[in-house]
Amino acid sequence: MSTLQPAQNAVVRYDFAAMPRYLVNLSGIVLSVPYPASKARDGSLDLCGVYDIYQEWSYEMWGRLPYIDLLKFDLAYHLSGALKKANAVAELRVLAKLVWAQDSDGLDLRDIEQLAEWVLTSVQKSFREKDKQIVAERLEELGLGARDSHKDSAKAFGKLIKAVYGKELEGKNIVEDLRLWRRPRQPEELFTCLINGVPWLIYEAFRPHDHGHVVAHAAVTPSHVVTLTFDLDDKTPDYFSPNLNVDDVIPLDIRNLMREIRVIYSPYARTDAHIADRRADEVV
Repeated sequence: MSTLQPAQNAVVRYDFAAMPRYLVNLSGIVLSVPYPASKARDGSLDLCGVYDIYQEWSYEMWGRLPYIDLLKFDLAYHLSGALKKANAVAELRVLAKLVWAQDSDGLDLRDIEQLAEWVLTSVQKSFREKDKQIVAERLEELGLGARDSHKDSAKAFGKLIKAVYGKELEGKNIVEDLRLWRRPRQPEELFTCLINGVPWLIYEAFRPHDHGHVVAHAAVTPSHVVTLTFDLDDKTPDYFSPNLNVDDVIPLDIRNLMREIRVIYSPYARTDAHIADRRADEVV
């Protein structure tokens, strides 16, 4: 069965249910994700991964958080009816990480409210760093940025605001004009979704006048979180043509993909008792 389906809205759609399954064993807990058959045939993935999520050497550092790259792939969207002639209109990039939330301060992230608390804290740390970089670049554009001025974010931001706006701040949308990242700041800004019995927290982050990305989180242990990130990358000036509906189609495909993601809690998954007894993980 083909995993591509023609659509009436000028893009090629994907049948995620027909795709091969990529199975990731996370110390006995299995993450099952649809994966494009063409990518698997390329030899870029062997459709199975096994990780000991309790060992430090399994992880790299992502900002201040230890993580494991689980998988990544791109879905290229084309003009309908011109697959052999047209270049891709856009690509949806899908990345999955496992984050070890060692900074969770005793939270049990399987509790959706505690997961939301941790997600919001992590989001603010991550995007503050991005905002500092934007401020530093803007200062440099204005010829006002001393080297490493962004390291003191409060002074750098104040310097930039004074340079751009003077004292006339009233009525100015600073975030809009500086194109700083918009992201959730309150629990009610996170969307809760139950997918195949597992609760996920989902949010969108974006810069004004630009495409953002969708991020989804699900706890697989009290301190381990699977994070999925969906990024959109334009591939052609025709992307904003009124004949295309990619902005409407991409979110729909994200939902369709999320419906096919499963977290399988094996009876052999490592528990606190397994850790204490130093028992080996079972591969399911």
